[in-house]
Amino acid sequence: MNDNYFDSEEYTKIDFTKTNIKKGEYDNCTFVNCDFQSIHVSNIQFLECKFIDCNFSNAKIKETSFKEVNFINCKMIGLKFNEVHPFLLQMSFEKCQLNFSSFYQLKIQNTKFISCNLEEVDFTETVSNELHI
Repeated sequence: MNDNYFDSEEYTKIDFTKTNIKKGEYDNCTFVNCDFQSIHVSNIQFLECKFIDCNFSNAKIKETSFKEVNFINCKMIGLKFNEVHPFLLQMSFEKCQLNFSSFYQLKIQNTKFISCNLEEVDFTETVSNELHI
């Protein structure tokens, strides 16, 4: 088990395709202009984090926890959100590109999609009190 804990840190212009992200728990951290494209961020916990101008396209997010996480102006093409850890899942998306992503059978109550591009996104059997798009 990995016991890395990161609290209230800011990560700016980090290319995680070249520098591995450390497994662990990130609490109240901010990621600005970071590149997560096609990397494994599986089994990492993000709690009350913000991702601004980041690229998550085709990242592997299996069993990743997103608890009260905000994505702003992020490129998130081809993500399988249906594989994330569902416990306390809460996300919001603003001005994000989510094309070809999947939320299949995911419980996404109170998830907000504000001014997002949602082409070919799979919301099949998604449980939601209402989608805020």
